[in-house]
Amino acid sequence: MSARNLRRPEVLAKTGLSKTALYHLEKAGTFPQHTMLTPRLAVWSEADVDAWLASSRAAPAITAAAPDVTRRKTVGKRQAAAGPQLNEVRQMLMDAMRLLDRLERLGVVPAVSVASCWNKPAGVSA
Repeated sequence: MSARNLRRPEVLAKTGLSKTALYHLEKAGTFPQHTMLTPRLAVWSEADVDAWLASSRAAPAITAAAPDVTRRKTVGKRQAAAGPQLNEVRQMLMDAMRLLDRLERLGVVPAVSVASCWNKPAGVSA
């Protein structure tokens, strides 16, 4: 075992943890505590980090349960903003396009382009 100290970027690279996860584990007492060498420099003992890695690899992985989405109190902002009205309008537009396509194939109405449906100001040519 070495008496080497590791700075935070080295600890993060060695463990694969994020900064937030590192400090949450440390606060929970499951990761070795850091030592402040100066007021702005935190280090961890390499031996302690290696021992933590060895023990975490030996322990069985605990997976979190999936969230129960049926218990949510709110819907997402995007879904609430769009709501069912937008879906209804989309469905009506698709139905109208299918009907127009059928009528064109039957020869009831001539083929219509979207550009020909626009209202053009007087005196403007296509």
